[in-house]
Amino acid sequence: MTLPALQFLGYYRQDPGTQPGGVQIREGYCVVELVTAGRGWIDNPDGGWDEVVPGDLLWHEGGEWTIRRSDEADPYHCLVVRAQVAAGGTRCLPRRTAWADPAQAMAFAQEALAWQRDPAIPPDILAAAVLGRLVLEGQRWLARGHGGDLPPALLAARDHLNEHFAQPVAIADLADLAGCSTQHLHLLFRRHLGTTPHQWLLDRRLRETKERLLASRKPLAEIATAAGFTDAATLCRAFRRAMGTSPGTWRLRPW
Repeated sequence: MTLPALQFLGYYRQDPGTQPGGVQIREGYCVVELVTAGRGWIDNPDGGWDEVVPGDLLWHEGGEWTIRRSDEADPYHCLVVRAQVAAGGTRCLPRRTAWADPAQAMAFAQEALAWQRDPAIPPDILAAAVLGRLVLEGQRWLARGHGGDLPPALLAARDHLNEHFAQPVAIADLADLAGCSTQHLHLLFRRHLGTTPHQWLLDRRLRETKERLLASRKPLAEIATAAGFTDAATLCRAFRRAMGTSPGTWRLRPW
């Protein structure tokens, strides 16, 4: 996973008795909001509002809005991170995850701001530390099984891809298995996971590739087959697009 380039790091406190209105994210950028206090709301694709509370981790991409409503008696506070993303890139997490311990989230926000004020920490190291930790906590939240609120059709499709990633998968067949149309399946993936079925499957295959590169010295052609790619050349093209380097170079890089 290639992290976006950090553009801004700050802390936002909504004033009591007022509303934020929100900011629409420009294309080519993403904004992460880590809620540390109070209550707010973000708009959802159905035209309604989803409440956010301390510990919620929001990852907004181009065209989406940051928190747009606040509890005027209990206004929200949040760590704000703006980053530039590669052309055509998508967020690496669903729009909304959470930090399991809100107190730890607040402590991290304070620590991140202290790092920013420290002249001994270079910008690239700051970016890696802050964005890397936010992504880590989002992934940990997902790994703990927070997905039970996903639509059954999406759960069925995702679980099938996760189990059968090394086999050829036709999206039309996947939609049939999930009991919905192909168009609706794409909508579910976009709405809840922030990606497409094809990209989710590709990411799963790349994750398997990296695990096998680290765990063995087996030939790339053998790893490609085990990870679900048709051949080593196809794997190399996909790996370079995602990681910016070849599988062989990535395997030999110093830790």
